[in-house]
Amino acid sequence: MNLSDEYLKSIRQFELKAISLKLPPPPLKILDVGAGAGWQAEMLLRAGYRVLPMEVEGHAFSSPSVPITIYDGITFPFPDREFDLVFASNVLDHVPDWDRFSNEIHRVLKQGGQWIVVLPTTAWRAWTLILYYLV
Repeated sequence: MNLSDEYLKSIRQFELKAISLKLPPPPLKILDVGAGAGWQAEMLLRAGYRVLPMEVEGHAFSSPSVPITIYDGITFPFPDREFDLVFASNVLDHVPDWDRFSNEIHRVLKQGGQWIVVLPTTAWRAWTLILYYLV
């Protein structure tokens, strides 16, 4: 793992730690949309959650311990009411059709389920770029 991967992994760990107080206790079935390299999915698994990471074709998912579901970036390949929670970290800025994305999330969520979205801010983008070159 190179320095930029280690840096990004530390950011993803910080994000998950920050929201962990908002997560209901395990065992919940969680869909990790845009799972990236799989670091957060692995952390959720270690915490006792049942996690299904999902990513678009060709993305650099690298977790050997977590099987990945590949999707077309539009339609979630799961039945209705499948998940207790949908988690998406730094994904919405890559979504071309927010209404359709939101509809898919609501479709796969169980009644009473929730979704947690982590969004990058302009300040976050600026600091991560600056710190990337300083670290």
